[in-house]
Amino acid sequence: MLDRHLGPKALVVVVVFAVALAFGLSQLLKKDPSDPATGSADVTATATPCQDVADPFGPPPDTFAYEKVDEKTRAKTVESLNLDEAEGKVEMRAARRSGLTLGTLVRVPSKNPSAYADGLVETAERGGAPVKKSKGYTVLPLQGGSVVAVGVRGCSTILISASDPTAVPFLADAVFAST
Repeated sequence: MLDRHLGPKALVVVVVFAVALAFGLSQLLKKDPSDPATGSADVTATATPCQDVADPFGPPPDTFAYEKVDEKTRAKTVESLNLDEAEGKVEMRAARRSGLTLGTLVRVPSKNPSAYADGLVETAERGGAPVKKSKGYTVLPLQGGSVVAVGVRGCSTILISASDPTAVPFLADAVFAST
């Protein structure tokens, strides 16, 4: 199944899925100002400084390659997810082999990447979502049966999505294998 060449149709599916992922995550991250559980607390914690890694996505699985997506897709994802690029440019890659795109990876650089990742997981858990924790990452369910993996690699939070929910842990296992 993974060796089929889908051409332009696959690209359209990936772009549509990336927009759907962005919308799902933006809904997950929405905070209700009237909800005291999401209010801000004046707590100061000392974060352990992250260590940059040479390759923020790690080696791709099997014979896949991580290819940059076009700037328009990247910018649309950044806007849809309401990501702040103050600490570095958000990167986006497509995991591809033989013209087939298995999924997409989004790198959000930060001085404290675990705060963003933990915030996503905590928000999902507060909402009663059945999160699945794995070694180095957590899989969060989104509307429509899709999922996203969230984890930290170096000084970045990595978000992984795919049109096939079973492909997400496959990619996440490769990305977070050496973390």
